[in-house]
Amino acid sequence: MGGRGGKEGLKVTIPGCICEIGDDEREELEKLLFKFGKARRRAYALKWKGYPRSEIVRILREETGLNARYVRDAYDSIKGLPPHATFGGLKNQRLREKGKISKEEYRKRRNSIVIAQGEKNKKGNLNMRLDLEKMELRISTGESRWIYPKIFIPQKYLKKYGHLLDGSAPYTVVIKRRNNDRGYDVRITVEVPTEAKDGSRIMV
Repeated sequence: MGGRGGKEGLKVTIPGCICEIGDDEREELEKLLFKFGKARRRAYALKWKGYPRSEIVRILREETGLNARYVRDAYDSIKGLPPHATFGGLKNQRLREKGKISKEEYRKRRNSIVIAQGEKNKKGNLNMRLDLEKMELRISTGESRWIYPKIFIPQKYLKKYGHLLDGSAPYTVVIKRRNNDRGYDVRITVEVPTEAKDGSRIMV
């Protein structure tokens, strides 16, 4: 997922993590993760019942309170899944059945990801925008409120790709909670300009 619309180009995924977040902001992020997880599962169920995408977006906005961009991203994340998909993964389901993880931990693992796609005509990312000067990730909670956790990106990636994360180009942000509340990983996918040489070779 590198952004809506336009021809797909060469994309790179930049690793990072949330390195500092206050208790209140953590609570807001957790609420967002659970809402997005609910949106994904409901979108999946409604899709296989034959509902059109536009109707699914309308229903989920009412049910979750998320903005339309988050809801569309939730739909896009499940649209290619086959029937009878297991949200949270079969491994976690088996762990819960054997009593090796609690009901609450299983619930968290089923709601461990949130995706915000950039849009080519909007630049950057409207739901999750990087501030490279402050090294913050401005996150919309989906309720007209913003949180600003600190983000860490390895310097070698900032040096090579930082110029693509200044809002001049669209980028997609994925936040995933680590199991057992060990923090949050961040993945940022951005399209990299390429040039062709010798008719076929692509140089980054």
